Amino acid sequence: VQLGSLQNSPMPSLTNALGGTIVGTSFGVAGVYNAVAVVNNGLITATSGGSMGVTLTAGGPITNSGTIGGGYAGIMVSGGLGTITNQGSVSGGTAGIWLRAGGLINNSGAIGGNYAVIVDGGAAVIENSGQINGGRLGVGLSGGGFVTNAAGGTITGSYPVQITGGGAYLYNRGAIIAAAGASGTAVSMAPGFTDVVSIYPGSTI
Repeated sequence: VQLGSLQNSPMPSLTNALGGTIVGTSFGVAGVYNAVAVVNNGLITATSGGSMGVTLTAGGPITNSGTIGGGYAGIMVSGGLGTITNQGSVSGGTAGIWLRAGGLINNSGAIGGNYAVIVDGGAAVIENSGQINGGRLGVGLSGGGFVTNAAGGTITGSYPVQITGGGAYLYNRGAIIAAAGASGTAVSMAPGFTDVVSIYPGSTI
């Protein structure tokens, strides 16, 4: 399904209801030209190796309580801020969610991929009370921002939280666990910036 308009019209939107299925080869849902809103309560998937479940090329909000998957990325948003609210499952062969112009991710479901969450091109706000499971990287930010891992939230990966640019604030009430165990690096922040790490009683890093 491809959505978008060259006209100055209200934001195009798509709702995939509970029980609905959208399957594509290169993408399940694509938003082009302008911001697009996607609501998924069913299944959206793309099957080829380089595919994306949902791709928005001009930003927009995505709300998911179903399942979104792609051969390369579950969700990719570029060209504008991405706002992702996930209560379901998002996964990709390489990236679970990739925001290429900054944005917000609120996750109370499950996000998975070799690089579970990647945000570049701008600052990010990551709010997690669910599961973010990366093979290599759990959460990676190249423009700084805020990462809040609430009680009951888990972020895992060889590098669970990695900030490579910009100042960052990390608030942890849950579990941030390196796959390599005690010899791994659970939290890595770039030098030369003002960073704040708050670790609350009962939490694990």
